[in-house]
This record gives sequence, C-alpha cells and structure tokens, in this order.
Amino acid sequence: MPAKSSEFVAVVLAGTKGSRLFPLTSGEIPKHLMPVGGVPILSRLLDTIQSSGFSSSIIAVSGDDSVTVPFLKDHGFSVKDSATTTDKPDVTADPFLDQQHGLEHGSSNPHVTLEQKDISNNKALQSFEVTVVPLSEDCAGSAEALRQLDASIPSKSHVVVIPGDLVVLEEKILTKLVDTHRQGNVEVLTNPHSAVTMLLADVGEQDEHGIPLKESAKQKKGGLAREIEDIEYIGLSFASNDAISTRTFKQAPRVIWKQSKMDVEDDDGTGSTPKLRFPKMRLHASSITRVRTDWSDLHTYAVSPWVRQLLVARPHADSLQGDILPLLVSRQFKGVLATFGETALQENKDLVGNVLGQPPFAATADETSPEMDSSTTDKLLDSSGKIHSYAVSAVVLESKSEKSTNSNTAMALRASSVPAYLYSCRELVARAVEDDNHIHNHCLKLPEKTQLQTKFHS
Repeated sequence: MPAKSSEFVAVVLAGTKGSRLFPLTSGEIPKHLMPVGGVPILSRLLDTIQSSGFSSSIIAVSGDDSVTVPFLKDHGFSVKDSATTTDKPDVTADPFLDQQHGLEHGSSNPHVTLEQKDISNNKALQSFEVTVVPLSEDCAGSAEALRQLDASIPSKSHVVVIPGDLVVLEEKILTKLVDTHRQGNVEVLTNPHSAVTMLLADVGEQDEHGIPLKESAKQKKGGLAREIEDIEYIGLSFASNDAISTRTFKQAPRVIWKQSKMDVEDDDGTGSTPKLRFPKMRLHASSITRVRTDWSDLHTYAVSPWVRQLLVARPHADSLQGDILPLLVSRQFKGVLATFGETALQENKDLVGNVLGQPPFAATADETSPEMDSSTTDKLLDSSGKIHSYAVSAVVLESKSEKSTNSNTAMALRASSVPAYLYSCRELVARAVEDDNHIHNHCLKLPEKTQLQTKFHS
C-alpha cells in the first residue's frame, strides 16, 4: 500500500559532505549528488520515494549547501514556494546562501519548496514536491537534524528517515518498510506498537561449501568488505522457528540487541571470545532469537511521532543510530516512562503526559485526551501496564544470489565509503545488464543513450 502523504513523511538526510568518500567528494559535489551508474544518488532516491507513494519529501542539507537547489531545478523541478518563515531559530547566516535560495538575509528557518510535474499519463504521480531545508552549522547528527526539521513535519506523521547515500537496487523496498511499520502500529491492542522500524540488509556470503566468508574473503571474491566500525552484533527475536526457515514473517522480528563489534570486543579484551550478556526480560520462550554480524544497518528508519518528542526531551542525543536506537532497544521492555528517564519526567512533565495521552498509548479515541491539564498528566504518569510498552522492529532485506556477478548482493546499500561507492556502481550496472526490462525499472535507471556491454558487465 502506498504511503499516505499525511501519514508518512520522507526525510532525506543530506547534510554531510562525505569525508569517508575523500577524495571523490573533495570538490564542490556533496556525496548525495555523486553519480551511481551515471545518475546522481539523490535523483535515484527521489524516484524511489515517489514510486513508493509519497507525494512529497524533505531534503536536509548543510547550511552552506549551494548546489542542491540548482541541481533540482536542472532536473525538472521548479520553485513553488521560495520561503516559509516560522518561529524556529535562524539556521543560516550566510547571505550568499540566502540569495541562492531566493531569501532575505537573516530569515528564520529558510527553506525552498520545489515541485515536479509528471508528464506521463499516470495520474497517481502527477506532481511531487521537495522541500530543501538547510541545517545549522552545529548540527551534530541525525537526531539533531530531526529536531531542526520538526516545524516542517506534521505532528502526527510518521517519519521515514533516509540517508543521502542510500543506493536502492530493488523496487518496493521503502513500501515494504512503510507497510511493516504501519502494521506494527495497527495491532497495538495485542502486540506492542513499533516505535521504530529499521531497514537491515543481509550482507552475509558463503563459499562453495556453505561456510560463511569473513570480510577479507569477500573482498578477494570481488564482493564488498565492510570496515570494522560498520559491523554490529544485531539480535532479532522471531515469533516462531517456521518464520526463520520460510523467510516469511507474519510479525516483524523484534530488535533486542544492537551493539558495535568494536565495543563488544573492547569490553572482553584482546584475544578473548566476544560475549553478549542478554537481560532475561529480552528472551521469551515463545520466540526464537538469532544474533548475527552480517545484518547491516542501512540507517533507514520509520519513526513514530512520539519518538520525535523523545528527541525534544533528550536534547543531548545527537544520533539516531548511535544514541536513540540503543536507548529504545534497551528500554523497550521497561516502558516509555523509563525511556524518557527521570530528568525528562521532571523537566518535561507535560510533554511526557501528552505522549501517553495520545495514540498509540491511548489506543482508542475515548482514551485520547484532547486537552491535557495537570491532573490528567499526573494520572497518566502514575498509570502502569502494557499501554506503555513498545517495540523496535526490523525489515530484513535478503541478499540476491541469482543472476548476480557475486555470490550474494544486498538489495540496498550505502555508498558511504570509496569501496562501497565503487561496488554500488559496479553492481547497479551489472544488474542493468542482466535485466532486459531495466529501462522501466527506476532503480536501475541509466543515462539516456547508454550502451551496455553484456560481455564485460559494463
């Protein structure tokens, strides 16, 4: 089912230059405009977002970005609303940037909205809006970026956070993430609702004998070897053993562990066998738990509205991946009050009370409190039970082994480093060579008049 514009909002985080892509990004081209298969990553992402049913998207760029808006204008977008002034603090003081965006110098929360008219006969895709919002210079991570974008996002909308270096190689991936997150927030009376739904890629490879390959062996075979800082121990809890064997999940697996491999091995000391110590409350007799290091976090998340309030209550959390997700994973079994913490309960009492008084914690309309007073807030904060529980869910993208240049390739990956970027370029072209219908597949789009050499996969 497509993502409804008011229900889900797509946010592309393109505010970093891409230091790990140096020297490719040493010039004026940021990483979200780097070409993959001859087409810039941002152009591919916008096609994917639009085909997933979104009618609009927000692109968060750095405060000194002066190339994204001209790029969009050169690719079929026209300015719809040059500026919108809000009560948010000034996020740029650069008069040159203001001039590029058509703004008056010193305006509050300057952004530019562009619109692309679809010239095809598909009435469902007649127009697509993109709002480019510059972030402040002191924006330290994805969590802070969402705080600065809060005024541009409807308060009751779920946010699909997408990194600006994501390369999608298969269609309907974002649609699957949205549908899984939506399903996790429908059955809140029988199961904990999904606070965040993560997108994971299975990057595991095996040799001819079925033995898992190490990262160094993947590189020797022409695959993608991850750097040590990108490898994590991720634990998923599945509803039944049958779901694992058939790869079909009636209920999305629950993320019960997420820790960097470097942190695990540093804790145990050099040369010792890594040990993961699970709290008993995370293990249930009715579920099957698997812990692997070849599930790769793509930093693509569907985030529920109340989690954005958590960002406000925890202003020192800079990163979704490094700060907020570990907090949610560890506190999901203790409830939402433990997630906000004692400090937030004291300093943001009304905010926490408002979260508990709205869906999904107030699961029905009768339970929802339209106006929160002090007595109602105290009553909600004093209440306890399953209404405060939630879950961190995951969508696992299985690797593709058929008709591929390598033994296994993920359906999506991040071009966040030079090896990953070169690998994504090669893999996309290889898939386009193998797919006779690649012209109609936006994920495998190539520049016009491109000639493919099937013999050399180039």
